[in-house]
Amino acid sequence: MKQHDLALELLRFAQDDLSAATLLSAYAEASDAIIGFHCQQAAEKALKGVLAELDVDFPRTHNLLHLMKLLAENDRTVPSELDDLRLLNPYAVARRCGEEVEPGLDRHAALARATTAIGWAKGQIVEGVNGPSGG
Repeated sequence: MKQHDLALELLRFAQDDLSAATLLSAYAEASDAIIGFHCQQAAEKALKGVLAELDVDFPRTHNLLHLMKLLAENDRTVPSELDDLRLLNPYAVARRCGEEVEPGLDRHAALARATTAIGWAKGQIVEGVNGPSGG
């Protein structure tokens, strides 16, 4: 698979996770853990999509901070609106390992972070890293 195709596929997967989180967030009975998980996954796949577009090998990690550092090392710094994206990290690992996550997720903020990550990634991938959104 070409790197650009992988980047687009990751972007589609990110959007799927965001859609799931958005739908679930409308239901009070949906747990913060599952909504946080899908928001974290959306952001993770968005960041990995940009790395793929840049042809940068990325590790199998759920650590958003690590992915952001890897992007910065490759001259692609995420916007300041995503500085607190790492707050979603516990939702990936805890959810996958069956651990409890502290309740009280700000669902609106988590969805906003994931949406911003996808929007930024889309600009990097679809418009191209050297296009209007690059840099």
